[in-house]
Amino acid sequence: MQMSDSAALPIFAGVTGHRDIPPECAGMLEKQVESLLLGLCERYPRFPITVLSSLADGADRICAHAALKAGCRFSVPLPMAREDYERDFDSDSREEFRKLLKSASGAFVVEPLEPAPGDTPPRGFYYRQAGLYIAKNAHLLIALWNGEETLFSGGGGTYETICLARREHVPVYHIPTPRLSNPTISPPSKPIAD
Repeated sequence: MQMSDSAALPIFAGVTGHRDIPPECAGMLEKQVESLLLGLCERYPRFPITVLSSLADGADRICAHAALKAGCRFSVPLPMAREDYERDFDSDSREEFRKLLKSASGAFVVEPLEPAPGDTPPRGFYYRQAGLYIAKNAHLLIALWNGEETLFSGGGGTYETICLARREHVPVYHIPTPRLSNPTISPPSKPIAD
């Protein structure tokens, strides 16, 4: 039995990464992600690629731009209600977020997959839930990460999402990425697969 193109199931590429990526590295990282996505499109021509990006500053948006350039769709699993989430962005960032959101194939608030720790969970709890959603629903994870294995007590963060993906046996494509807080990492010419 042959599957029609309209019945093809999508391949979900999750995204995680740092927010504080040096602006001068953004273009090169975007090209690396675009190349990775184009490679997937070429390898799996009958399966549409959908990128899962929460559209936080930095890596999430770099990957969303790369998805658009590669002709892929992207969907936005939000950690919390849009208005609340936007409080984490300055005015320029909010404008970019809203513009990208209009280009998305969909956006939704992630329902927590774990019980909340107390009556007023820290914001990190909701970021962890978005990361957990991505880890559980992605077929692969693109990680723009500097390699530091740092977990935050409140939850959330790049390394935690990578750990969640690995726990779900999701392959991680690590693109070593410098940060403004640690600019010593030099991105390689291609991603490193787990």
